[in-house]
Amino acid sequence: PALDFQVNVSRSRNGKNLSTLIKSPFDLDKPSTSFTLNFTMDVFRWNDKQRYRASLNSLERQKLSIKNLENQIKKELKSGLISVEAAYNSFALAKSSKELSEQKLEMEHKKFKEGQTSIKTVIDFQNETNSAISNELSAMITVISSLANLRRSQGLLPANL
Repeated sequence: PALDFQVNVSRSRNGKNLSTLIKSPFDLDKPSTSFTLNFTMDVFRWNDKQRYRASLNSLERQKLSIKNLENQIKKELKSGLISVEAAYNSFALAKSSKELSEQKLEMEHKKFKEGQTSIKTVIDFQNETNSAISNELSAMITVISSLANLRRSQGLLPANL
């Protein structure tokens, strides 16, 4: 810090010299004696001000970075929830399709026993049922995977699992 120290002593009417006044400036018996003390000190040097501004800029950048991360997390969570919902709806549709396919197969099997349909038709319905079961399992895997991704984005699972 820069220091500026200044003492001004003045005396009038009795003509004593300045050295006498500096030795005893607090002699209050003498009229018209004044004593002034100026003290100036810079709190910050220029480099300190520059570092302070740089620190403020760095703080603002860090705040923006945190805000960006928060927005990214919100976006990932929202996307994860949408993905889970879509996967669940797909699973419900696949499950309904499988149940309908099983009912059709059962009806065709009864018709075959009564002689009203051919074995080829029964086999076609079995293939359709197997395909519906496969679709249901695939949809179930998608639900589990989307739930895992959601938990990962929530920080509940490690990123490498």
